[in-house]
Amino acid sequence: MHKNEGIAITMDAFKQWIGREKTSSDVLSPEPQRRLAAILDEAPAYTNGSPLPPLGHWMYFLPHENQRDLGLNGHAHNTDHLPPMKDLPRRMWAGVRVEILHDLPLGERAERRSTVVAIKEKLGASGRLLFVTFRHEIGLIGKEASLIEEQDVLFLGPTSAPRHVEAPSSGMAWQDELTTDPVLLFRFSALTFNPHRIHYDHLFATEVEGYAGLVVHAPLVATMLARRAAQRSGNRHLASLSFKAVSPAFVNAPLSLRGSFPDSSGKALLWAATEGNRLILEGEARFA
Repeated sequence: MHKNEGIAITMDAFKQWIGREKTSSDVLSPEPQRRLAAILDEAPAYTNGSPLPPLGHWMYFLPHENQRDLGLNGHAHNTDHLPPMKDLPRRMWAGVRVEILHDLPLGERAERRSTVVAIKEKLGASGRLLFVTFRHEIGLIGKEASLIEEQDVLFLGPTSAPRHVEAPSSGMAWQDELTTDPVLLFRFSALTFNPHRIHYDHLFATEVEGYAGLVVHAPLVATMLARRAAQRSGNRHLASLSFKAVSPAFVNAPLSLRGSFPDSSGKALLWAATEGNRLILEGEARFA
């Protein structure tokens, strides 16, 4: 039996969580990057000293809650960083903004300082929504941050249908088609120590959370888009990335990864869509 997932809470009570900080450290080992490359069917030889690839920092500073502290959906039901929310049991990755100031070398020990910077409530078509924004500053031990990230996490009620937003019909310079499968989702969940059951438990995803199938990780889609954009830029220095999740992608369904080439200012537009042109993720990369 899982513990109480939380209680309904007012916006005034949320203010006590804003500003909370947590610091963690990790060795930027090349091995997780090799495993991620295998998942993505890439073949680079990552070694100590190699620069951290785009969005590769998501392979480090992973959570390590005890099994007894996990809730029904697989996430920890009570942490120092998140308020308890019984009336908003579903959790989604909503977006990210990443600024890359300097390359982080693999093999070095790094530190991440995480801060809750905003909690915002909105009323959507499916009911109450709560957005929590975290700021992560990552740098080598004893040095200034080399990477700054703001990540949005969305909490929502028990039921909500995916929005159908049409993907852009122009501006595309390249496109890659692929179909995800349960093994891909399982491997990415394992690599990132992500216990969220919507990615690997079909019955939970469909019968408890009401999805059409297993949900493809939005960070996985973002990573695939970022890597392809970097390759098509001629491997120019990636200065920043931003992504916004629009609707979920489901396993065993065709997925289209699309983008533009960098313009004169270094900006490239990125997006992912389903076979029916439903927009999954939209983003922007800036190259120096």
